[in-house]
Amino acid sequence: MKKCPKCSETDQSQFYPNALGLTCKKCRAKYAREWKRAKKLADPEYGKEYRRSYYHRDIEKSRATQREWRKRNPDAVKLRQAANKEKARREGRYALYRHGVTLAERRVIEERQNGKCAICATNLATTARPCIDHDHATGAIRGILCNKCNASLGWFEARRESVEAYLAAEPVHPGKKRRAIPEPD
Repeated sequence: MKKCPKCSETDQSQFYPNALGLTCKKCRAKYAREWKRAKKLADPEYGKEYRRSYYHRDIEKSRATQREWRKRNPDAVKLRQAANKEKARREGRYALYRHGVTLAERRVIEERQNGKCAICATNLATTARPCIDHDHATGAIRGILCNKCNASLGWFEARRESVEAYLAAEPVHPGKKRRAIPEPD
């Protein structure tokens, strides 16, 4: 009767049949995971070539497996997408991916604007997440805005004709006359 030297397992169904090793399935799997993790730490490229060749052996099968996994794990997919997007944003690749602007080009645009929002002149360094403003029709970059101005501009662009017509229309009521604010001496 076999007995695992690591966890003292004696249930024979927990050992591989005809295996020369003395450890149980769980301890053997744990050892394999630790070994693989140590190899990856020692050499970050370890296993990448094998995974690439496995993927390319049957691309359609690999893609089908990926689609199935995404359908079964929508929450994990959202977390991965958010993590990848945030990582790209931190590394400055998001602007390149999204707008074709390198980090150096973005810095030049910010310098032209003196580090301020192109609309409200808020300091971009104090803004939570400065946004690259672009023309949705042409993709041309107009400037860098604070998050608040970017959201407002997007709302305005979607309703441009109705907002301009509203502002050009005659008032519906004269309203209360306001007193003039005296000029400071």
